[in-house]
Amino acid sequence: MDMFATGCHNVKGPPSTHGELVTSQRISLNLNQDRPLVGVVLKMPCPAVVEMAGHCNADLVIIDTEHGAGSDTELEHHVRAADSAGIPVLVRVPANETPYIQAALDAGAVGVVVPHVSSVADAQRATTTAHYPPFGHRGLALTTRAGGQGTAQLEAALADARQNTIVICQIEDMPGVEAVDDILGVDGVSGIWIGSNDLSMSMRDPAGHLDSAAAEAAVAVVSEAVAGSPKVLAMLAPPPAAMSSWRARGADILLITGHDLMAKSLTAYIGTAASIDDGQPSAM
Repeated sequence: MDMFATGCHNVKGPPSTHGELVTSQRISLNLNQDRPLVGVVLKMPCPAVVEMAGHCNADLVIIDTEHGAGSDTELEHHVRAADSAGIPVLVRVPANETPYIQAALDAGAVGVVVPHVSSVADAQRATTTAHYPPFGHRGLALTTRAGGQGTAQLEAALADARQNTIVICQIEDMPGVEAVDDILGVDGVSGIWIGSNDLSMSMRDPAGHLDSAAAEAAVAVVSEAVAGSPKVLAMLAPPPAAMSSWRARGADILLITGHDLMAKSLTAYIGTAASIDDGQPSAM
């Protein structure tokens, strides 16, 4: 079962009715199209920006709780904002641990991004934590957003979770690179996000020097392995040139951070304003 194998696009569903799963209207990510999915990586608090991403027709939002702040309650509000605009949410959890993964899924996220997956055991830990028995060991509580606040039917909830829960593993070190084929073979792994920053940091020698060619070769190993599998490849690709390059290398999901969008736009705006010379004296 791989939700991404059959694809998904942003589908805004009708208002929820009594007993209907929140998950059923949250999303569908459809890769059977002629373009990559576009996702925005955001840090809380930013519910209005999450909502705006949906209205701007982004395909998904990733809420980053690994490198960003926020409580479980705040996370729920951000998923609500996404639901209001018909955009799916993935949560990058702080670590590959049960409380983080379960909280994200219970909040109504369609899936999780799990950092620092370096082995088959790591991948299995992530997928089994994200799925209910007999496929995993996720704890069951329908009195959550994912369970329609207690209105969902049990069998429908279990079927929805099994079919639609997304688990993307981040490969961020050489053990992960070396194990990528086996990680891709783990049932429940939907795709791979190459964590280029941490990967390159892990490859520095004791003096802090990086062999750039070796780092690029490691990235190529992972991207080629994913391209040869039914799983998806996600990559940060902030400059337009990087988008085309990564798409050519098989990236199915192109990501940009909210910080990149804001910083680059603000810097360009300020630079343009500073270059204006209209011959008028500055206001005092």
